[in-house]
Amino acid sequence: ASKTIMGMVSPYSVDLLMPALLAGLAVKAKPPQKEATLQIITALSAKSPRAIGYELVNMVAAVADLTCDIKKEVKVAAVECMTAICNCTGNKDLEPFLPAVVEAAQSISNTHSCVEKLAGCIFVQNVEAPALACT
Repeated sequence: ASKTIMGMVSPYSVDLLMPALLAGLAVKAKPPQKEATLQIITALSAKSPRAIGYELVNMVAAVADLTCDIKKEVKVAAVECMTAICNCTGNKDLEPFLPAVVEAAQSISNTHSCVEKLAGCIFVQNVEAPALACT
């Protein structure tokens, strides 16, 4: 049902949905709610990547925290969601480095290698807020 509703949502309403989506990712949310919210965000990022890109500043930390969740289902959904939202940066220069960013979100031991890879990134495009939010 949620996928049908999200299929009809206007990209201009994503900012209005953010409080509800972030509440679904909160610490007090039950694991099935977190998993469903992550799936909704993943679907939204495929439908409205530009709108999700503008909300990355608010979203990345919450999703990245769930990539280390105790529940396997939530963790899998969070990694899939993190991959999907990172692809909404709109910056082609970052695309080869996004898998490293997702890996760094999953484990602090991967952070050092991610920083080294990102240091080697040569930016041709302007770096805007969505790209900075993911890195």
